[in-house]
Amino acid sequence: YASFQVAAESDWYRLTLGAFTGGPAGDSLSQHNNMTFSTRDKRQDPKKFNCAKRFQGAWWYDNCHNSNLNARYWLGLHKSLGDGINWNSGKGKYYSYKRSEMKIRPVA
Repeated sequence: YASFQVAAESDWYRLTLGAFTGGPAGDSLSQHNNMTFSTRDKRQDPKKFNCAKRFQGAWWYDNCHNSNLNARYWLGLHKSLGDGINWNSGKGKYYSYKRSEMKIRPVA
């Protein structure tokens, strides 16, 4: 992503992304651009139900997700749509990665 910014607590850690710049994993984060961070106890997403509770992980949900890197591990390939640690443009909605790591570096 050309830029990646997480706002202060006062703006509920809103995610602001620049354009997707490519990469082998594809873009599963742009849907979440400009969303605030939701947790089980602090729902911020526009969906009628609590996506953080349903998908067992805090994230920048927008009508739930195309990616969810803070969810529970579901042993790789599974049959439960969207559950687990996923990146939909990677291995799809029915695959849970064992772990995830987001690395952010400052730009000058």
